[in-house]
Amino acid sequence: MIDRFSNHRFIIDNINSQPFKVPDISSVQRMKLASKKFEFTNDDWSRLKDLQTVLKPFFKATKAISAKNYPTLAAAYSIKYALRYFLFNETSANESLWLKSLKLCLRRTLELYFDEKMEMHQKNTSS
Repeated sequence: MIDRFSNHRFIIDNINSQPFKVPDISSVQRMKLASKKFEFTNDDWSRLKDLQTVLKPFFKATKAISAKNYPTLAAAYSIKYALRYFLFNETSANESLWLKSLKLCLRRTLELYFDEKMEMHQKNTSS
């Protein structure tokens, strides 16, 4: 959904900036669009892009773990380490403060569920 929203940024910006050009909407709807309440700022778009960046590895991991054609326990080990690498090591100088804080929050949650709350026999099975 975030991918589609980002891909249609131009259309969304046009609808918000030129509501009078949108066909077949009521004057009330046109007034709401013109009120700028739904308009996205550059900061909003940047945050959406950061959210897309941080969620993409988790989306791919979920798809890989959910596959039906191959054993997922073996895949879980490498996926866990790929997510750890993304959250702990993969940083760039141009990352926003918001993206860094998102990664930190996800890092803490990953540590909580994979390190603290997971029982030893579960850790031994997945490693």
